Amino acid sequence: MNSTWKRLLHAWNGKKYQIPNDRVMERYRYVKKHAGMFKDKKVLDLGCNAALYALPLLDYVERYIGIEGTAKYYNQAEKTKEILGDKVVVVRARIEELDLGAIDCNALIVSRILYYLDDVTLDRIQRELLPKCDVVLMINGTRPKQQKRNSWEFWHRDNGIKFLENFGMEIDMGDERASYRIMASR
Repeated sequence: MNSTWKRLLHAWNGKKYQIPNDRVMERYRYVKKHAGMFKDKKVLDLGCNAALYALPLLDYVERYIGIEGTAKYYNQAEKTKEILGDKVVVVRARIEELDLGAIDCNALIVSRILYYLDDVTLDRIQRELLPKCDVVLMINGTRPKQQKRNSWEFWHRDNGIKFLENFGMEIDMGDERASYRIMASR
């Protein structure tokens, strides 16, 4: 574990160096593996949590913009920004309330947030963000009640997004299954 990781863990957890759980670390490693796809991109991370993905992307991106609506995670994301510097921007906002079309980005990370969003916001993401993004990373979970928004076929068919890679991993989390794909728009 490098010194930046230790500083982040300390900032997030106080004196204890609590390493994120296996699911979180697996997502982190996946983003790190594909970080080169984000070279010189302005990345928008919807539902960024503690802005964990900023760390593996930092050496590649022009800018990382994390959006988080929950106070606890926003505060952790602010600490991440303080440690990682000016390339990282975090905003406390509900995605539903943002002017998505006004955000200057050309890459998108959507990490397990889709099933929390209403259909109107999901449609806005499709109309206002996806057309301007060259790279879209989806780290998704599926729940039976939200099959449409979590369906890879839906994103491919309705948005013309092709799958570059299926991470090939599913994790059983009780009522939820998570799968990982990296995709590029058109």
